[in-house]
Amino acid sequence: MAKIIGQAPSNGIIFAALSQKTLAGSHEQRIRRAREKGRTVTRNIDNLHAEDGAIVLPEQIPTAVTAGRLAYGDGTTQTFQPDGSTSYFEAGRQTEGTWSVDENGHFCSFWPPSYQASYDLRWVVQGGAVVGLRFSDLRSGTCFDGRFQ
Repeated sequence: MAKIIGQAPSNGIIFAALSQKTLAGSHEQRIRRAREKGRTVTRNIDNLHAEDGAIVLPEQIPTAVTAGRLAYGDGTTQTFQPDGSTSYFEAGRQTEGTWSVDENGHFCSFWPPSYQASYDLRWVVQGGAVVGLRFSDLRSGTCFDGRFQ
């Protein structure tokens, strides 16, 4: 629902803004409906003009990781929510963790009770479209790709 935030005195135009809660609620409803139909929702990330292999800028990381369910080469999948929670699905088992962006602009994940990792995040682009993300572990150098389903 829009909240009226002002009215221009000369032409009577009413300015309205949607609250973040309303936007999040609408998105969550879309996700729920899509999941009920067995589909994955991917948020629009086409306007980011990404190039294959380019670093995901720190301000783009939240949009990038929450764009949709990622599928990895080993058959596992993962979702990231705007509230910083993440779910990892492996062989019918679900694990819950959290994600964030650190002060150096790196993507970080935490898996209770004590596993923490930090990554450089890069775009995976094919045919001009973003199809996934490449995670490069800052400690080990290990890289793996996640593709949007």
